[in-house]
Order: sequence, then structure tokens, then C-alpha cells
Amino acid sequence: MPPPGTSMSLPGMHAELGDGATIASAPPPMRRYAVTTQPTEWYWCFDHGAVEAAARACAAERRIGPFATADEAARWKDRVEARNQEWDAADRAWEGDD
Repeated sequence: MPPPGTSMSLPGMHAELGDGATIASAPPPMRRYAVTTQPTEWYWCFDHGAVEAAARACAAERRIGPFATADEAARWKDRVEARNQEWDAADRAWEGDD
């Protein structure tokens, strides 16, 4: 059993979040099983269409983040759309259209 605050990572493991998004994880180097600490930052990878931990995330130009949790990273699009709506409303107000 791993110590509290850590998790058992199996090679090639992908965990599913409740909404169909997945967390991709590459196998740890040179080990069959590894105990790793929980990541503190998460990213959404556009190449894989999946949430990735910072330690195993793809190149910066292929991802969005960081996010505090895997769940937040999986819902990146909702956050971007909400911010765009807020900024569009602020632009309209600034221009006197609202």
C-alpha cells in the first residue's frame, strides 16, 4: 500500500475522469511499478486530448495550463469560454455598445 499522499502508477495506465476525459501517464523509466507523489500541476494536452501531470506533460506549445487539479484541466474549455464572454461584455461596455 502506498503512503498517504502518493499513488501507485502502473506502466501505460490511463485513469478516467467521470466525464469521459482521461489522465494520460507514461510508464516510469526502468521500473515495473513506482510510487510517485501526487502532481501539483495539471495540463490539457491538445495532441492526446487528455489531462497530463506536469512531470509527464507534452511540450508547452501543445498544452494549456497549469491547473490546480486534474478535474480543472479536463474542463479547460468551459473556463476559456466563460472568460471570453466576460471580456467580450467588457469590450462592449467600454465601447458604449452595452
